[in-house]
This record gives sequence, C-alpha cells and structure tokens, in this order.
Amino acid sequence: MAASSQRILAATALVLSALAAYELWSIAAMRRDLRKAVDGLGAELGALDERRSADAAELASRLEADLGRLDSRSSEAARAEYSSLGALERRLRRSLPALESEVEALKRLFEAGIPVAETRAAEPPTGNAPRPAAPTAEEGTVGGGLGNAAAESDLAALSELAAGRERFSSGRYALARESFAAVLRLQGDNLTARLYAALSLFRRNPQDASAYPLVERDLRIVLDSDPAQAEALDTLGLIDMERREWDEAEKCFALLIAADPRAARAADARKKAGLCALYGGRPDKAADYFEAVLRSSPDDAEAAALKAKALASAAD
Repeated sequence: MAASSQRILAATALVLSALAAYELWSIAAMRRDLRKAVDGLGAELGALDERRSADAAELASRLEADLGRLDSRSSEAARAEYSSLGALERRLRRSLPALESEVEALKRLFEAGIPVAETRAAEPPTGNAPRPAAPTAEEGTVGGGLGNAAAESDLAALSELAAGRERFSSGRYALARESFAAVLRLQGDNLTARLYAALSLFRRNPQDASAYPLVERDLRIVLDSDPAQAEALDTLGLIDMERREWDEAEKCFALLIAADPRAARAADARKKAGLCALYGGRPDKAADYFEAVLRSSPDDAEAAALKAKALASAAD
C-alpha cells in the first residue's frame, strides 16, 4: 500500500514537473512573440515618422516656393504702381506751365470782354478708364464771364481728378472718393470720375454690403458706355461673390475674360470664374477654367491646387 502511494506521488510530481516545464516554455514563447511584436511596432512607427517628416519637408518646400512667387508678384505690382505714379507726376509737371498760361490768358480775355473759345479739358485716358464726354457745340464757344467760369470749372475738375487718382493709387480711398465726388459736382458726365468714385467706395470696405447698391449703380452707368470696362466688371463680380450669387458673378468674370482672353488679368478672372462654378455646383466647368490658367502658366500652384479640388469634387 505504501509502495503504491509512493508511485502515485512520484507520478504526480512528474506530471507537475512536466506542466511546470511546459508553462515556463509557453511563457518564454509568449515573451519572444511579444518582443517580436514590439520590435515590429517600433519599425512601423519609425517608418511612419520618416514618411511624416518627408511629407512635412515637401509641404514646407512647396509653401516656400509659393511664397517666393507671391513675393515676386507683389514686388512686380509695387514696381508697376510706382512707375505709374511717377509717370502721372511727370505728366502733371509738364502740363502745369501750360495750364497756368491758359488761366492767365483767359483772365486777360475776360478782363478785356473778348469772347473766349473754350474746349473742355480732359484727362488723358489710362488703361480701360472711359473718356469724359466731348463738349457739345453749345458748350464749345461762349462769351465773356460765362466762358471764363466754365474754363475755371473744368480746370478745377482736372485738378480734383488728378488728386483723386493719386489718393486712389496710394490706398486713401475715402479721400479719393471725396475728390471724385467733387469732379462729378463740376462735371456730372465725367465717367472716369464716376468709375473711380465707385471703386473707392467699394475698396474702402469690400464687405460693407450697405454700399453695394450705390457702387453697382455707378458701375452700370459706366458699363452702359463701355461694356468691356475691366475694373467695373471685376468689381461687380466681387460684389456678387460676396452675396454668394455664383452664377451672376461668373457671368461678370466671363465677360471680362472675353474682352481680352490673353490679358494678364484674364488669368485672375478665370480663377474667380472657376471658384464661382465650383461653389455653384459645377465642378467640371470649374476644372476647365483652372486648366485654361495652367495652359498659359503651367507653374501656377494655386491654379493646380484648385483644379485638383474641382476634379475631386466632380468625382464625388
């Protein structure tokens, strides 16, 4: 009996030893598997960090290139504006002696009571700005004090117009509008003053919706005379974009493009028209606008990004 008990105990001890050995082996195997999993996870994390670093570096490079192009365009625009202001100043300086001589001559004729043949003074046209209306036959020749008053009125209008253009170019839109309003009080048919009075009011605060009706009224008067006037079409399109009236805004930019498809500002108009088409639910048409920009300017990163956005929207 005692021998049987010993054998049973020995067998039990052997089984427990085997179980303990198996348990230790299993734990060791689990540790090896866990170590492999940890090592694999570390490798995956390292690869992910490398990809993120590479993506971040590429994005930074693209942003830097885009900023460089933007700085270049800004510098070019500033140089062009400075050159335009310099040309305006030179024209004014050249014309000042002649204007002074004309005033003195008109004064002498007025004092002598001699009829004066007076021609309405006009500002040399700049860009797409409309010309003031030509004087009528009745306005062309008047006598005595009336002729002198008309000449002085026109000279005052010319001076206010020059001051308004200088203020507009330097971004002082409130003062510029005052000058153009003074011109319109003297010459109600001066379309140049009416155009820039409207542009000054809009650019002073483009988000001021209360000013839109007055700006639109003056711009449509200008467009009645010159349907392809670029600044008027562009500003009306921007107003419609502010109102989220995408179809109407796109029509304005399309007219601007049609007026001169190869003009430098046509690329900007195509981008705006593309945005209107995109936001208006026509991504395919939007992509066509952006593609047209890229055909003439393959390195335009903004147009490329907008085209990709339009195509992605179309695919959805």
